[in-house]
Amino acid sequence: YQASQAWPFPAGLMVGFRATARTDTNAVDGVDLLDARWFPPAELRARATRRPLAGTDSIGDRLLRSWHDDHAA
Repeated sequence: YQASQAWPFPAGLMVGFRATARTDTNAVDGVDLLDARWFPPAELRARATRRPLAGTDSIGDRLLRSWHDDHAA
């Protein structure tokens, strides 16, 4: 567990976790998840310098920054 954030509809809660994947294989069901990709740290850093990857006040930003700090070259 890393953090949580209020989610307005329908009065829910978003929780953020970090985990380590055992493989680089993705499985999407086409309903709840339409796309999933892995990015190497260098590519993620390059993308983040061009534009924010998540809103700066979001749990997504918090998780990405934490991951980035752990993988900084």
